[in-house]
Amino acid sequence: WERVTTNEVKAFFSYLESLLENKTEINGYFIGQSMTLADAALFNVVQSLELIAGLNVKGYYPKLYENWEILKASNPEGSAAYLNVFPGFAEYVTQANAEGRAKGFDINTYWAREAFQNVLEETVQPVKEATPAPNESDDESVEV
Repeated sequence: WERVTTNEVKAFFSYLESLLENKTEINGYFIGQSMTLADAALFNVVQSLELIAGLNVKGYYPKLYENWEILKASNPEGSAAYLNVFPGFAEYVTQANAEGRAKGFDINTYWAREAFQNVLEETVQPVKEATPAPNESDDESVEV
């Protein structure tokens, strides 16, 4: 279930990253120049996945991380309680799950392996396609 879930997160975050890449300016908002329902709904995703799941959001999704930092710095109305309390909650959850996580799934390791596997497949496949298949005329053995 963890791989399926992280692949869904990856697809969603990749979509958000592409939205931000297409903007002329990263301003803390996904749409326009002021807070929208989309911004409010997504306010906690970066910090949640960083602090609880341990995802390296800044490394994988730099535009999304930058957008979060700008929005957080603007201190939107009603966000102070979340910004002050959530890190403590996340630390508690992380510590409570530390033993189980040490034995199990790590999102960054999984994504790194997946990326390596993709590069490997992209490299090996063209080599396989470019390598001619052996045929009988290439046989260097001589019958006596």
